[in-house]
Amino acid sequence: MSATFHKPPPRHYRLGGFRINMDTAELHPVMDRPTVTEAIFNKVKAFVAGVHWMLVTQSAPFKGYKNMNPSEIPQFEVGEKEAIAQKLLEEAGIEEYEFATVLD
Repeated sequence: MSATFHKPPPRHYRLGGFRINMDTAELHPVMDRPTVTEAIFNKVKAFVAGVHWMLVTQSAPFKGYKNMNPSEIPQFEVGEKEAIAQKLLEEAGIEEYEFATVLD
């Protein structure tokens, strides 16, 4: 018997922006809408670990795949849009976030 190789699912875009962890998002009143809380936090949280919210400020087409090595993904640079987004996050009282580039 030969081993079967399954190609990882493709990813078509890279996204840049501020990642906000689930615990911070869950506690924040702006993100604490009944439908969001019920549909995502209460039902999905039990099954998915390490999920983040992301305030996307940049995107670009990219031919990648699920679980791709992050060192192979071109990283976005922090710019003017991120300065505006960071100010909005801080004004909303969200203090725990990080800039990241991820695949869709």
